[in-house]
Amino acid sequence: MRTSDLQAELLDWSVKNSGFEPGRDYIGLSGIGDCERQIYDRLRNGQRASIDEQLKTRISYELEAALIERLTAMGLYQPGETISLHGGLIQGHTDGLIAGREILEIKTLEKAQFFPSNGIPSRRIAWQVQAYMHFLKRPWTHVVYLARDSGAVFCIGVK
Repeated sequence: MRTSDLQAELLDWSVKNSGFEPGRDYIGLSGIGDCERQIYDRLRNGQRASIDEQLKTRISYELEAALIERLTAMGLYQPGETISLHGGLIQGHTDGLIAGREILEIKTLEKAQFFPSNGIPSRRIAWQVQAYMHFLKRPWTHVVYLARDSGAVFCIGVK
C-alpha cells in the first residue's frame, strides 16, 4: 500500500466514523441553551461540519472513552442515563454517573488554557446540565474538561 493511500483511507474512515450527526429527528439537550432559531434550523435542516470539525468530533469521542476507562478503573464510573421527552422529540444522554448518583458530563477542549478560569461552565453547558439534573431529578453534576493537546483535566461541580 502506498503511504498516500493509507493517509487517504485513514482520513476517509475517520470522517465516516467520527460520530458527527449531520441530522437528527429530535432536539438534543446538549444544545438546549441555543437560541430558538438555531434549535429549529438544526432540527429541520441538520448541521454541517468541515472535515477538521468531524476529525475533532472523532478524537473527542476517543478521549471521552479513555477518560471513562480511567474513571472505571478508579471504581467511580457507571453508565449514563437517557432522557426522552414529548414522544422522543427532545432527547439527551448523560456521559455517565459518578458514585452512582451524580451526573458526569465530559467536554474536550483544544487546550488547557481554554478551561473556564472563573470555575463556571459556559452558558451552553450550564443549560445542558441543568436540563439533565432537572429531568433526572439529580442535584449535582461533575463537568470534566479534558484538554486535547495535553491530557490535562479540570473539574467543575454544578448544583
